[in-house]
Amino acid sequence: MSTEYYDILGIQKNATANDIKKAYRKLAMKYHPDKNPDNPEAEEKFKELSEAYEILSDTDKRQVYDKFGKDAVQGNGGPQVNPFDIFNNIFGGMQGMQGMQGMPGMQGMHGMQGMPFGMHQNMRRQSSDIITRVMVTLEEVFTGTTKEINIIKKNKGKNENVNFKIKIPPGCNDNTKMVQRGKGNIEEDLEPGNLVIVITYKEHEEFKVSDSHLVIIKKIKFGTSLLGTRFSVKLLDGRYINIDVSGPIFDGDMRAIQKYGLPGMNNHRNGDLVVKFEVEKELSFNKEQIKLITEFFPMDKFPVKDCDNVEAIDPELFDQQSNNPNQDNNPENVQCVHQ
Repeated sequence: MSTEYYDILGIQKNATANDIKKAYRKLAMKYHPDKNPDNPEAEEKFKELSEAYEILSDTDKRQVYDKFGKDAVQGNGGPQVNPFDIFNNIFGGMQGMQGMQGMPGMQGMHGMQGMPFGMHQNMRRQSSDIITRVMVTLEEVFTGTTKEINIIKKNKGKNENVNFKIKIPPGCNDNTKMVQRGKGNIEEDLEPGNLVIVITYKEHEEFKVSDSHLVIIKKIKFGTSLLGTRFSVKLLDGRYINIDVSGPIFDGDMRAIQKYGLPGMNNHRNGDLVVKFEVEKELSFNKEQIKLITEFFPMDKFPVKDCDNVEAIDPELFDQQSNNPNQDNNPENVQCVHQ
């Protein structure tokens, strides 16, 4: 599972609450915008630190993140957290910079002595972001596309309809966030917020996606699994290919065709086309078929004793039997067949 938030704070997944707080304090002091007024990268890092701390310092959110990853705790566009509020909660809010000169990383800031963090916070606070989601097909992801977007933007108390186009590159990952700084809402005495565009895949009728790999779930009959099969697939660019798979094929087996997946967004290398097989499990044979199987296929012959024969069944049927009032589940009443 993702360790991104742990990596941002430079801690291990087994870090204690105290470890998380210490790591945040150290890095937040280093990257605070007041200490880096001309470094937008530091401000972005400061926001990332705050987001990571907001999740990992909350026991419930941390458990969800550890189990299901970042998307599970982000909701629509991510945690709604003000990084300056978190900082002030940790460091006591309105304490002046002079009182913090002895803290690590605060040397060299004498020109700001006596100015409270709260003052700089108000000077740099942003208006709220606009978060919008754009749905794309896998065909559009394969080739890249341009989408027209309509948003409602708040501009000092008034709503504005804004239309614009964005270019989505080939191989753009699912749930990718594209951020346009300063294009969000505008509130009085605050810096403009950001526009956050979340690219989300539409469900495809045949392909599923794992990283840049395309996955097909192919259901086949038992006889097909023994001898192999051949079938055609329509690719995302509209071409068809025939896929040959030799037998035997077991339930859960996977076969891959290299470089027939989605293009990589960063490395421009295509993923693979993966076929995962599900073999039919419901089987029944007549006497003639059983005779042929024993003639043509190797058969195990295990030792048996002169004792009771008890039928073993699929564990999934246990619940069905327990819910059947006519089913006698007492082992002492099982009728056993003697050899």
